Amino acid sequence: MRRESHALSESLHRSGPWLDGYGYAMLAEGGRSSGRPTDVLVDGKHELR
Repeated sequence: MRRESHALSESLHRSGPWLDGYGYAMLAEGGRSSGRPTDVLVDGKHELR
């Protein structure tokens, strides 16, 4: 799986706070299918690899 999007404060929860949203894509067998950089979390920071 590859994360395609990350939206900050995209949905209002019924208890009051705004929630972040994430969108994911399934990759074809064999790993990365597009050759585009992938966003990864390293030591709490996002990096493109």
